Amino acid sequence: MAKYWKCAVVIALTVAMPWVGCQLYIRSHHLSFVPEALNVSNILYVSEQSWGFGPGGNETGLLVFQLPASAAAQLKARGIDYLEKLPRNTREGWPGTYTDWHETPLMIDDDWGSASYEGRKYWTSPGIGDYLNKYGFPIPLEKTWEDMVNRALFTPGSYYAHGRIGLIIIVPDELRVIYAYNG
Repeated sequence: MAKYWKCAVVIALTVAMPWVGCQLYIRSHHLSFVPEALNVSNILYVSEQSWGFGPGGNETGLLVFQLPASAAAQLKARGIDYLEKLPRNTREGWPGTYTDWHETPLMIDDDWGSASYEGRKYWTSPGIGDYLNKYGFPIPLEKTWEDMVNRALFTPGSYYAHGRIGLIIIVPDELRVIYAYNG
């Protein structure tokens, strides 16, 4: 009987360890899109899909993180100056690096996205869904998160910037950081 349990434990660990490692990598990848100096560590919502991989592949996603109250207080006290003076990330590469911060409301232009009929079954237009569907790869969004993101984009009190890939929105009143990407 002891031999059976040893075998079961070995099999369980053989399956569980790669899964746990994969989950930790995905979490780290998601957190890499947020500036390190904000000290974000909690992921609240993820909706992502990918079509293909490598050159020619497409990915679309919306990630929502918990903004620490200390960062929100600094942002409320100092405004855009706080964001513009965040220290550079210690990790290499472009994720989590943003310049040219703006206050909301965001002004939609012709480059914002697509209000195609195909995508509208997934979201209310105009809004974040149009941005996510810009290249024709819509993803479903939970209505409560979609509404929160649209409020953040189209009412005063939040901040946004475009990165190399994606759009980050910081909502100090709701203690949220949003990262949206398309393409």
